[in-house]
Amino acid sequence: MNMVMYTIIKQELKIFRKDRAAVIMLFTLPFLFIWLFMQAFSPYLYSSRYSEKFAIAIVDNDRTTASKMIVSQFETAVYLQDYVKVHHTDESTALKMLNQNRISGIIIIPPEFISSIYQGENKPFTYIGNKSRQATSDLVKNQLLSATNLVSAGQSGVITVWRYTKWGGGSPELQEQQLNESLYKFTMNSFGRNRIFTAKTVSSIPDVKPAEYFTAALLIVFATFLGIRGMKSLVNEKASGLTNRLRASPVKNWQIIGGKFLVTFLLVVIQIALILLATGIVFDNYLGGPVANTALIVAASAFAVAAWSIFVACISPTPQAADLLGYLGTPLLAMIGGNIYPLVAMPEVIKGLSNFSFNKWAMDGFLKLFAGDPSAPVTNDALMLFITGSMLLAGATGIFTLSGRK
Repeated sequence: MNMVMYTIIKQELKIFRKDRAAVIMLFTLPFLFIWLFMQAFSPYLYSSRYSEKFAIAIVDNDRTTASKMIVSQFETAVYLQDYVKVHHTDESTALKMLNQNRISGIIIIPPEFISSIYQGENKPFTYIGNKSRQATSDLVKNQLLSATNLVSAGQSGVITVWRYTKWGGGSPELQEQQLNESLYKFTMNSFGRNRIFTAKTVSSIPDVKPAEYFTAALLIVFATFLGIRGMKSLVNEKASGLTNRLRASPVKNWQIIGGKFLVTFLLVVIQIALILLATGIVFDNYLGGPVANTALIVAASAFAVAAWSIFVACISPTPQAADLLGYLGTPLLAMIGGNIYPLVAMPEVIKGLSNFSFNKWAMDGFLKLFAGDPSAPVTNDALMLFITGSMLLAGATGIFTLSGRK
């Protein structure tokens, strides 16, 4: 490294030391934001619907209090209520809805249905499935079969309770009480079965803890803010005319850009490394992956951030424009890259744009490090970060050189 670049780097570090408060905040604020995001968004991070809601019709021809209670319990069963919409209607309307393919099936409860269960006759109810909606129709059918099996088993239990009450010398009043209680209990459970519905998590996010996910998401965001803070000196020098005076000297354009770039690169590397170590202690994030992979992603991320910062400085005509572009552009990149809101929930257009955001590749790389999956190499993410950073750096150098010829 020649003396010119050494002098530029030394001067840049002096500028950073003067604004210690801002630098300290950029090193400490990530912990607060990671903790806040964990509290606010962890319950929704991996949740996903198992299936779309489907509709069925129930025709209650019994119309007793007990039948209404059973239907209500079926409708509000755990998990079932999130996936099934029930239409209470008559038989002709239900058949019309089935023919119009608006429902997946019809449950028809016959008259005196509850009374027949009490007496052990078990009048059959009718289920009509929709052939064009075979999957959801079978789900309801299996639920009903499960309920009828429980009724049959329950009736055996009722008989057992009654017989033992009688054989034990229970009074006729106690026998009647035990009979009614056991009948009610088994009947009310019959349509409340939810065994066939299970909670399922569907996500493309690696197997990481919430703290690790939000560390990967926010780490690159705060690194970008530090980079934007570092590029301010180049913008101020352009506005004050110092850059033009440097151009009149033997100093080359690449030396000016290179010196600014290296300082930002080194500071971002230090910031990312310290945050990784600290979050590993505070949030118990996994840091047991290969050191080479960690060093590669840290270096590639810092390279892209430093290149973006220099690019913003070179295209900004004034310090005000640089602030606007830097501090508004960084949240925009974070949104596009999936750092603020999971990319899997974004529209397809945003998913396509995310491939041009270095935030996405940095976050993916850190997630793979935290997941500790040897089958998920980080080389592709690092390559994309270096390519994106190289394009930004080349563009910044070109713009800076052309602006000096005016």
